[in-house]
Amino acid sequence: MLSRADAARLGVTPESPGVVAGGCVTGEGKRQIDSWIGLFESFAIGNEIIRNPRIRFADLWQYTTYTQTGSRLPARFAGQPDMLLGADFLRAHRVLIARSQRKMYFTHAGGAVFPIKPSKGCGEK
Repeated sequence: MLSRADAARLGVTPESPGVVAGGCVTGEGKRQIDSWIGLFESFAIGNEIIRNPRIRFADLWQYTTYTQTGSRLPARFAGQPDMLLGADFLRAHRVLIARSQRKMYFTHAGGAVFPIKPSKGCGEK
């Protein structure tokens, strides 16, 4: 899942042609957020390049805020990742995480890397 801000930086927004509702998703906590599925030119990680992937995007960090002592204004955490690789990506790859080397090794094992199933948003029934 890609952050909505990064998707917009790459030219894909919920209003872009071909973008469909990705459904209501949850992350940390119980709050739900709407997601969308958009067509991107390519996705590259390491030596692997996937052309024309359909990737889900959402405002991942919408409810991730904190309030400093003495303030009543919530602020967003800095340094949040722009993309999260989920189980769909991991199922399609063999992965080795070498913590001592601070590296991740992977190879495509087959299957769809980003299987997408559109669904209704949080406010729809």
